[in-house]
Amino acid sequence: MPDNLQPDSMGLSDLEFTLHARRSVEATTQDPYFLDRDPEMMYEALLEKIRSVAFGDYLKRYIRKKAAEAGEPADDDLEFLCAAFKSREVPPSFTPTSAKLRTLAKNWLAQRTVSRNVVLLLGFALEMTPKDVNEFLTKALREPRINPKDPFEVICWYCYQFHLPFAKMEELWNRLISGELKHNADSMLDLDSTVYVRKNMESIRTESQLRDYLSRLDLVRKTGRQGVAARKQFDLLYREACETVAKMKTGMEQDDAEKSASRLADQVFRSDRIYDYQKNERVRRERESFRKYSAEDISPADLENILYSAVPKDRNGNLAPMKDSSLNGQFAGKRMNRQHIAEILDGKAPINRFDILTLSFLVQAGKTDFYEDAQERYRAFVRETNRVLAESDMEPLYVTNPYESFLLMCMLADDPLGSFSDVLEMSYENE
Repeated sequence: MPDNLQPDSMGLSDLEFTLHARRSVEATTQDPYFLDRDPEMMYEALLEKIRSVAFGDYLKRYIRKKAAEAGEPADDDLEFLCAAFKSREVPPSFTPTSAKLRTLAKNWLAQRTVSRNVVLLLGFALEMTPKDVNEFLTKALREPRINPKDPFEVICWYCYQFHLPFAKMEELWNRLISGELKHNADSMLDLDSTVYVRKNMESIRTESQLRDYLSRLDLVRKTGRQGVAARKQFDLLYREACETVAKMKTGMEQDDAEKSASRLADQVFRSDRIYDYQKNERVRRERESFRKYSAEDISPADLENILYSAVPKDRNGNLAPMKDSSLNGQFAGKRMNRQHIAEILDGKAPINRFDILTLSFLVQAGKTDFYEDAQERYRAFVRETNRVLAESDMEPLYVTNPYESFLLMCMLADDPLGSFSDVLEMSYENE
C-alpha cells in the first residue's frame, strides 16, 4: 500500500487504529482467493475486522499520550479529562449550559462522533497544538481542518499556536464581535483560494498581525465551512463522472442493439421475400439504433442508479434507508443519492470528503480498460484521489475509515463497480 497510508505514530499499541486497518485490508486483498470471492471477503472484513473508530477512542488515545508525557497514571481517562478542564479554567461549552462537565466528558469518551465545537474546546483543555486539533478534526470527525476563513476558528488557532488560555480566546473574540476590528475593503483577502488564505493565517506571529488578518477577512460574505476549492473539484469530478456514466449507458444500449440485430438477422435471412442487400440494411439499422449518451444527458438519478443498482428501492423509487443495511455503522452518511447530488448542484448542501471520494471512485472504476492490472488501477485511484482531496483542502485517503478501506479494496477487485454493488447488496440481504 502507498506510503501516505502508513500508520501514524500518535497512539498506543492497543489503539493503533490505522495499523490494524491497514493489516486487515492487506490480509483481505492479498488472500489467494480474493479475486474469486472478493465481494464476500470484503463484506466479511468490513463486518469483523475494519471497525469504524469512535471519536471516544481517539480521545482516549490522546489522553493516554498526554498522561504518559506528564508521567501521570493513565488508568482513568475521565478523571484526567475533568482535571484538565478545571486546571486550565475551560468551561464545558462555548455557550452557557446547565450540563455538568463530568457528564459531558463521560459522553465524549463514549460517543461515536461529536460536534466540531467539542474538538475546539478540547484543544484548550488538553493544551493541543494546531496540528493536534487538525488531527482530531480530519481523522476523528472526517471534517476539514481549522477554517482560515472563519474568524472564530482563526482566533482559536492563534491561541493553540501560541499556548494562550481560553480566557484570551474569549477576550479576542469579544473584541471582534464588539466591532473593535473594522473591515478594510482595500486589503481584502482572496477568499477563493483556501490554500492562499491558510498560508496567510499560518504566517501570523503577533496579536497585531492577527488583528490585521481578521480585519482583512471579508466578514460580509458567508462562506461557511465549504470552500470554493472543494466546489471547483466537485464540479470537475461530477462532469467526468457524468461522462463515465454516459459511456456506460451507451455501452449497455449498444449491447442491447447488437443482441436485437442478431435476433433480427436470424429472422430475415430465413425469408425469401426481400433481397439480401435489404436484409443487410435492416440488420445494420437495428445494430446502430442505440442511443449515444453525452454528459449533458446524465442526471443525478442516473448516477444513483449506476452506484446503487443493487440497493433495494421503495415503491416511490427511493433507495432503502441505510439503517436497513448491516453496514450502516460503517457507511452511514456517505451515500450519494440523487437528492443529495441535486442539493449540492443547487448550492443547498455542503460538499464533504465522501462526495469527493465516491465520485473519484466512479471515475476510476470506469477506466478499468486503461490499466494493465489491478495494482496499477489502485495506484492511479490513490494518486488521483489524493490530488483532488489536496486541491479541496482535505486530508488524503485514510485507511482507518471503513468506507475508504472499502473503496481501496474494490479497486483491487477485477470489477470495482460490480464488487461495490455486490457488497451493498449483501449488506441489505443479510440485515
